[in-house]
Amino acid sequence: TRKMRPIETIRQIVWNASSNILKHTIVIYSFNGKKHYIHCNGILFNHNQKSYIITAEHAFTNIQPGDLKIFRNGNFCFLEGTIIGHPIYDIALFELENNIASCLSEDYVFLEKWSLLFNHRPEYKQKYLLIGYPSSKTLVNGLSIKEKPIVYHTATLKAQPKSNEVWFSYNKRKSGKYDQKGFFFAPNPVGLSGSGLWYVDALSLDNIQYHLVGIFKEFEGKKNTGISTKIDCLKEQIN
Repeated sequence: TRKMRPIETIRQIVWNASSNILKHTIVIYSFNGKKHYIHCNGILFNHNQKSYIITAEHAFTNIQPGDLKIFRNGNFCFLEGTIIGHPIYDIALFELENNIASCLSEDYVFLEKWSLLFNHRPEYKQKYLLIGYPSSKTLVNGLSIKEKPIVYHTATLKAQPKSNEVWFSYNKRKSGKYDQKGFFFAPNPVGLSGSGLWYVDALSLDNIQYHLVGIFKEFEGKKNTGISTKIDCLKEQIN
C-alpha cells in the first residue's frame, strides 16, 4: 500500500471528521414572501432527555412563530420549539418540539454533552474546522433544494480580544476548504451564522475525535476574521 503524504493524511482526516460533523448540522430556512433562503445554521444537541438546536441568538431576534422552517422529505415544515437565548452572549438553545426532534432523528445525529469542549483556551494558530451551509453554496428553486456545505480549515489569530469568543482567519483570497479533490477558495459566509467551529483530534485515521468549540456569529471582511461564541457560554443552561 502506498504511504500517504502529510497533506493527503490531513485531507483524509478532515474529510472523515466533517462527514460525521455534518450529521449534526442543520440548515434553517426563512421565507421572504417570494422564495425560501438560508437563514442560519444550527447544531443538533440532546441533553436531559430534551432536544435542542445550538445556534446564534441574533438569528432569532425579531423572529415570529412560523417564520423559520426546515426542509424535510421534499417539503418545508415549520421549525416548532422555544428559543432560550443568552442574556449577554450571541449564542442560544432552541428547544425542539418532540415531533420535530423525532422527525430530525431519522436522518441526523444529535450531539451529546461530552462532545462540547468546555474550558478550551485556544493557542495562537490553533487549528479548527468551520463547517456549515452558506447561502452562496445552496441552490433553492421552489421545492428543489441542493444543500452544499463548506468545510473550512482555519487557525486562530494572535489577538483574541474577548475571552468568550474565538477569533480565527477567514481569508477568502488566501485560504480555502478541503474536500477529497483538493483545496479551494472559501465562499462568502452569509448564512453561516449558527454553524459550528470544531476542534479535531486525530490519533489515527481510524480514531478521529471532534468537539464543538464555538458557534459562528460574525465575519469581519476588512480583517478577514471569523468570530465564534465559545460553547462555554451555555454552561449554565445545560449543566
